[in-house]
Amino acid sequence: MKPNPFIARTIDVNDNHPELNVSGDFDEDGNSDLAFIYGSVPSSSIGIDRVEHALAGEFSGEGGSDLVLFFDDPETGGQEILILQSESAGFNLPTKLYVSSPTLIVFNELSTLVPGNFVY
Repeated sequence: MKPNPFIARTIDVNDNHPELNVSGDFDEDGNSDLAFIYGSVPSSSIGIDRVEHALAGEFSGEGGSDLVLFFDDPETGGQEILILQSESAGFNLPTKLYVSSPTLIVFNELSTLVPGNFVY
């Protein structure tokens, strides 16, 4: 079994330039944390450089901030939304939330995404 690449660790950002960073309360201690992401999305052929947007928020209902990644899939021409649920020492492997056909939604044309609980 491969080790989970989504684990908490200390890094030197001067030597390792993150391709994506997001802020949220990932370890559920009530303080903001930073998530730095490198390389590619596990269980996918999509590199982080294909991610158009990333959001942190409590999307799973299990506490702690989760990551949601929006990216264009170069193999299919469609778009996908993945969720990486937080756990105490990092994130679970990604789960697909949404897959669209080509041109239905073009994530790189979205200028702003805002997470929140918009129930009224």
